Amino acid sequence: MSTPSILTTLEEALQQVEQRLQPPPPAWHDSAVVIRVVGEFSSGKSRFLTELFGDTIPTPLQPISAPTRETLVPLEITHGESIALSLIHRPSDRAQAQVLDTFDEFPDREAQRALFQRHRVAEGECRLRLEVPEPRLLWEEDGQVTRLFLLDTPGWNSGEEDPSVEDIRSATQPMLVHVVRGDRLQSRDDLEHLVSLVEALEESYSDEFPERYIFTCVTSFPDAEDPTRLEDALDELEARLADEALDEGVYVCPFLGIDLAQASTAQREQLREAFWTRLREALAQPALERPQTAQTSAPLMGPTQELADAIAQLAAQLHTTENLLNALSRQGATWLPGENIRRLRPHNPERRGERLREAWTHTCDGLSLENIELPPCPNRESALEPWWDGPLRQRIAPVSRTCRALQAEVIRHLDALSANLPDDERVDLNALLQQRCADALSCAAHEVRLANSMFPESLREHMRLKSATPEQIMTTLLAITIGQGVLIEAATL
Repeated sequence: MSTPSILTTLEEALQQVEQRLQPPPPAWHDSAVVIRVVGEFSSGKSRFLTELFGDTIPTPLQPISAPTRETLVPLEITHGESIALSLIHRPSDRAQAQVLDTFDEFPDREAQRALFQRHRVAEGECRLRLEVPEPRLLWEEDGQVTRLFLLDTPGWNSGEEDPSVEDIRSATQPMLVHVVRGDRLQSRDDLEHLVSLVEALEESYSDEFPERYIFTCVTSFPDAEDPTRLEDALDELEARLADEALDEGVYVCPFLGIDLAQASTAQREQLREAFWTRLREALAQPALERPQTAQTSAPLMGPTQELADAIAQLAAQLHTTENLLNALSRQGATWLPGENIRRLRPHNPERRGERLREAWTHTCDGLSLENIELPPCPNRESALEPWWDGPLRQRIAPVSRTCRALQAEVIRHLDALSANLPDDERVDLNALLQQRCADALSCAAHEVRLANSMFPESLREHMRLKSATPEQIMTTLLAITIGQGVLIEAATL
């Protein structure tokens, strides 16, 4: 009979301790707050929504991409304990949902029609609902935890009825998401419809959300000889929207551009972080502030917002870094997009080096492996200052060291390749660079994973919920720190 290892026993014990320290997960209710994603048919709305959740949504449950419209009813995405897709009867945002059917794969157009007939419901009163484990879609409302909804609306040139304007006019929503292709930025039809939605958003004023936001994402870029033409189109559309919305409590967020067909891992992480940040900002309005639950708890840690923001920023940077390193570790990973020996050979070594570095920079777009550092603690009066400058700094230091080493190793091999290309043009530069940098990559990935373990979901959840007390945040951090110290010490026995 085998005896459990000391690490297994300690891990189980620590899990039990953390479960006892944390309150049970709160039950949630469905909110009337719906974030609509609007745009022309085939503008990339469904792809945009799928990208927000990374690899969380299994391929069979992802919305169908096709030249013709395959979804007859809106698709709403919200938080759930597990991934599930269902057809629900929900005539409006404020109506309670009744589950009519569940699916193992996304139903096509004909399957949806058959379901409406079987359940004897009108398609205009139904929605598809996709539940995914995403706590950022939980929100506190009137002292209760509720679920927000992201709604993929019909394209306004899809040939189907588009009730978006009326729905927005009567909705409770802090933000509207507009998705557009780069080659449609100057479309008069697109602009006129978007302006009508802005007007509807202005009329949807509520005391709960006196300020409303428009978040625009450009999802693809045409191959244009003159790149300034695209920039001018972006500036013109942003200015027009700002003019329409300026005096009515509707604010236009800076545009975000990402070519989803060619985006790197880092660019996709940037998209997710930008969206979730904007959503948090839209929800965190003065009308939503709650009084502190315990006046005596504030002095324990002092002001926590600066610390919470700094921790959230660091956690996001580590998460992005881990995703990038994991992507580089996979078989067939792309390290140098668009480059091969045949394309590089006609150039001199200096130009080869420039091209190789540009390709590597594109792979790491938005992330500098040389600049992963822990800044000074933003609040020296906080009881968390010893944790920040102690265990956290000790954990981030090897991340900084190994990521800088990986960056230096990559640059060293890129310089070597630019000076001496392999004679055989069949050699895969991606595989060659991955092989040569394998040790440095493995060390960096290991340290980043360990650092990421300091930001488990229990801590992220406390940072997101307004009801989290300073004691809960500090207790969670201390439990994690002590637990990690015990595990590391046990591993050396």
